[in-house]
Amino acid sequence: MSQLVKSDGAEVQSIAEKNIETYFNKAIGSQSRLYNGFSYVGYRSNIDGSPYFLEEKLLKNGTVVYNGFKYENVPLLYDVYKDVLISNNYESSLQFSLISEKVSSFTILDHHHVFIDTSKDSVNIPFKSGFLELLHDGKTQVLVKRSASLQQTSGTADLRKYFQVRTQFFVKKDGSYSKITNESSFLKLFKDHKAEMKRLLKTNAVKFRKEPTKAMVLLANYFDNLSN
Repeated sequence: MSQLVKSDGAEVQSIAEKNIETYFNKAIGSQSRLYNGFSYVGYRSNIDGSPYFLEEKLLKNGTVVYNGFKYENVPLLYDVYKDVLISNNYESSLQFSLISEKVSSFTILDHHHVFIDTSKDSVNIPFKSGFLELLHDGKTQVLVKRSASLQQTSGTADLRKYFQVRTQFFVKKDGSYSKITNESSFLKLFKDHKAEMKRLLKTNAVKFRKEPTKAMVLLANYFDNLSN
């Protein structure tokens, strides 16, 4: 047994920690550190559009790192309008929003999000504290921030309210965040490799304007490999 621990110590320790964590979550049930937050109230049905991530209105099992603990197979729903992560109480359908500052990261529908706190940073960061999807994580990071606003039609007899979703892209390079609005603003961050990056897009038949996510991940991965 000692030989097994010596040769595969990291793997054995990882399995042991996972088993302990699973047992812990089951044993304490509603006392879990996860089940604390604020009561969540949804929206009226007469508002058009969706305030939820990918317009998914039902809670889906995902993973969340909350207050330093990792929880798996947790029912989650991300409210983009309020920028909060939602779950339901233990063995109950009542929903609550987790305390955002305690959520390090979460993954639902194969999309990984991180919480970035900009309130204590003296450097100018082009977005407020909140959740961003992490598309690429290397020496450079590619992130997307989704937000929603509640709008109302005007100039018609039948006034209605609707959610309007906005998507913004950011790149973290050399410790600084930059807002990306188009191909030029992205390539400006990689001046020394601008020509080959353009060729890479052309070779892979990726148009930045039509597929910004795919383009940025492709180029960021290329740059990170150059830096290794």
